[in-house]
Parts: sequence; structure tokens; C-alpha cells
Amino acid sequence: MKKIFLSLMISFTFFTLMSCKTSKNAFSANNQYTSTDLLFSYQWYLTELNGEPVTRGMMKTPFLSFSKGESVRFSGTGSCNTIFGAVEFLDHNGIKISPVGSTKMACPNDLYDTKFTEMLSGVTNWSIQDASLIFWKGKEIVARFQGQQMEGHSLILPDEIIGNWDLTYISGKKITLKGLFPGKIPLMIFTKGKNDEVNGNTGCNSFSSKILLFQNQEISIAQPLAMTMMACPGDGERTFLQTLEKVNRYKIENDQLTLLENEIPLMTFAKSIQ
Repeated sequence: MKKIFLSLMISFTFFTLMSCKTSKNAFSANNQYTSTDLLFSYQWYLTELNGEPVTRGMMKTPFLSFSKGESVRFSGTGSCNTIFGAVEFLDHNGIKISPVGSTKMACPNDLYDTKFTEMLSGVTNWSIQDASLIFWKGKEIVARFQGQQMEGHSLILPDEIIGNWDLTYISGKKITLKGLFPGKIPLMIFTKGKNDEVNGNTGCNSFSSKILLFQNQEISIAQPLAMTMMACPGDGERTFLQTLEKVNRYKIENDQLTLLENEIPLMTFAKSIQ
């Protein structure tokens, strides 16, 4: 009898351990997962916010991406501003997203920026179903995202954009480029092997910045993460950085790179002959 009881206890313990192991990755039978490996493998584009479908129209597509390090971080964009912050994973598929930081652009057509940021601050739970990321606040679904898988967690830039690009036009200033940038003309450098980064100069200081989105003629560039600190005369550098922050689209034609806000050209660059 003792042997039978012992055998039953061993079987029960084994079954319990296997069940616990499974529950770390799946918490329901309908193919919903909370594996962080999946979370880090995709860039997540907003498709539904507070029960309403998100239409892309002529704006930046709101998205999030997550990265590992000493702590888990996220970055992305609303329909206008770049957003970023920290992520903490809790028991029972819980999540805490804080603090949500943001650039401070004025957004006349703020379709999603404010609501998106407010939603992130209130998220309590998450899951991934197929390639869809779902956020809850309590028992209510507050957002859905469609995942686009990232190769090596890096953006893929086409060969045509790789190289050095010299500024030839910037909108909003009734002054020549030489007058606006008396020292040197701004430059953007896209390098093979650094597909999530752009380098260059502002017409005064050197900078390095992350490319947060690059697909289907959409582009989002973070404000420079690293920059030299030379004192810059005139208004050129500030104008360049403020204009770059507005960019959400691009096109390349005849060795000319145009950066746009929706359909409005903001800056054009000519490819350097090296």
C-alpha cells in the first residue's frame, strides 16, 4: 500500500511540475502566451486603442519595440512624438510600464499621442496571441498591436540609402543654406552594419541617433542620443533638429533623399560622391 501511495505521489508531483513549467509560457488554451522572447522578437504596430480601430492615414503609425539590458526598456512613437520608458514584468502575466517619457513636439493633429501615452501608464497585464500583442487594464482590453518580426532585432535599410547625404534644402527658413549654416552643411550618414542608427552632423555638432521605424516609406528618427557639445552660432542647428523631429516619411529618387512630414517635403539631401 505504501508503495502504491508513494508511486501516486511521485506521479502527482511530476504532473504538477510539468503544469507549472507550461504555465510560464502559456496561461490559456487559446494560444495566448506571455513569453518575453516573443515580445523582444517583434516591432509592435498599434491596431486598436480603447476598443477603436487605428487607421494609419497620413501620419506616423504608433508602435512599440522592447529591448533587454540591465533593465527592460521600450521605445516607439505615438502619432507625433517619440516615446520611451521602462518595463517591469510581474506575476500572473502582469506588467508595469513606467515612466512614459516623450518628446515635446506640438502636435496639431494629435489623433493618438495623448491617449496612447495615457493607456500605457495604466496597463496591468499582457499576452501575445499568434503575432498580436494585447494589453489589458484589469479585465478590459485597452490595446492591440500587430507584430512585425525583426531580423536580429535590427532594422533593415535598403542599399540605396546606405552612404553619406548632404543637405540641399530645408523648409521654413527664407535664407540660403550657407546663411543658415555658415560653418558646414548638415550631413546624414547611413552605414551598413548599423541598420538601426544614423550618424552625421547638424551643421555644427556631430550626432548619433536611433532609427525607431523604417518600413514602407515610413521613418522615425529619435532625437540624437549622442552629440558633441560645441557652441553653435545662429539658428541652424536648432532648425535642423526641430525639422528632423517632424519627419515621418521618406522617398529616394535619382540619388536624392527627401524627408517628409506626411506628404510635405521638409528636407532634401544629395548623395555624396566618394
